[in-house]
Amino acid sequence: MSDNKTLDELKKLRDEVRVKVHLGEMEVKEWWANVEPQLLSLEESLAKEAGKAAESAEVLVDELGKAYQRMRDRLGGS
Repeated sequence: MSDNKTLDELKKLRDEVRVKVHLGEMEVKEWWANVEPQLLSLEESLAKEAGKAAESAEVLVDELGKAYQRMRDRLGGS
């Protein structure tokens, strides 16, 4: 899933910046303090949406399975 890859890339970049921020200027530390909570919020949102998507997919798989079974039964297959 591209969201996971993008999120992983953001987290990797964050980790790289974290090390540099530790040694960096006060201005950069302020930027860090503003940006870090946004990434955490994004992670939480994506996790919630993934759960919803999985539930929706499960329902759709069930509905499609039933529809294909009805078509097969209608066509005389077993």
